Amino acid sequence: MDSHSLNVLEYDRVLALIAGQVQSPLGRKLVLALRPMRSLEQICRKHPLYADLFSLQETTLSLPSLGGEDLSEALQRVSPKDAVLSIEELLLCRAQLDAVRQLCRFRQNREMAELLSLSTLLQGFEPCDELSRRLHACLEEDGSVPDSASGELQMLRRQIRALQRKLQISLESLLKQPELEDAWQERFVTMRNGRYVLPLRREAKAMLPGL
Repeated sequence: MDSHSLNVLEYDRVLALIAGQVQSPLGRKLVLALRPMRSLEQICRKHPLYADLFSLQETTLSLPSLGGEDLSEALQRVSPKDAVLSIEELLLCRAQLDAVRQLCRFRQNREMAELLSLSTLLQGFEPCDELSRRLHACLEEDGSVPDSASGELQMLRRQIRALQRKLQISLESLLKQPELEDAWQERFVTMRNGRYVLPLRREAKAMLPGL
């Protein structure tokens, strides 16, 4: 179909209306890129799937949400060995895997047995359970990494906390030394930009070696 015919039919406007109902950015992109099929064979091949989608509306089922981000660029970037993804991208991957798992569960509904084309399409989704489990184990909802992510990380953080506590005790002991009693503005240890700070009076710098 030529561009003039598409303009007369307001084809782009129709696509925009459909894209407005799509949940995911990638889905909207795919809808807007659609062009009319020219082959009767192609139309006949797609028809059963579209028929299943219409039939789905007559059941008690509803497709799980697939409102994920477009991860194609991130996945292409990570395909070389030793490539990495950011925390934000890993969280998006985890959310997408969760959506795929819901789709796989959806496929197990008895009513799906009558929707053969749709069931066949959904069989192509792989939930990657082990990867999903590891992402859930290693990332909190805010993107932080819990101690339980690995035994080595748990050990290192325990050592860090012990050293921090030891350092804090040492600093607090300075505050209690009688010869330094007049050096402090206040008698407590604070934290600024990840560093421990003692509230030293400006005129008392000479009282502490190294300052």
